[in-house]
Amino acid sequence: IKKDIYNYGQAQITFSTSFLHYDYDPLSNDMLKSIVTLQEVEDEDVFRNRAISSMIDHLWRTSWFFHFLMGLLFAIHITLMSVYIGLGNRNLGMAIVILAMSGFFLVSEALQCYILKLKYLSTLWNWSDLIYHAIVIATISAGLDGNYTQLSRGWLYSTIIIVGYVRLVSYLRLFSLTRK
Repeated sequence: IKKDIYNYGQAQITFSTSFLHYDYDPLSNDMLKSIVTLQEVEDEDVFRNRAISSMIDHLWRTSWFFHFLMGLLFAIHITLMSVYIGLGNRNLGMAIVILAMSGFFLVSEALQCYILKLKYLSTLWNWSDLIYHAIVIATISAGLDGNYTQLSRGWLYSTIIIVGYVRLVSYLRLFSLTRK
């Protein structure tokens, strides 16, 4: 073995890199433009490119905690909403917490809409998020005044629960076993 190491260990080692002047911060304009451009790509072979797959892996590793936190907050939100509906009577404290959380999520969606412009509206999930939080805010607000009938409240609550839990299931993509 020593002879092989001596004979083959003297070969010249070369390193090659490509220096891209690129901001790899997940919130940077460079990364945003790259992701928006990659969403428009129809040829999946592009994603087999090592540079592209490395960039996507980097983006996922650096933003995973944020997505996990948002998923956890949404799970808390939908759980509170379920309890609020299950109680059947108006609970002001719980209503305020639910309204604050929906307001937070709605501001988050508005920020995404501002950044992505019309591209934001091309995704069904984004429409779903906007409508869901708007309905939650309208339903809870109207419920505080008692401005709706039992039938309309039942339909609104049913819509909120169905759309909310479907959205919650989509957060399972965060975990590798449920992603594929």
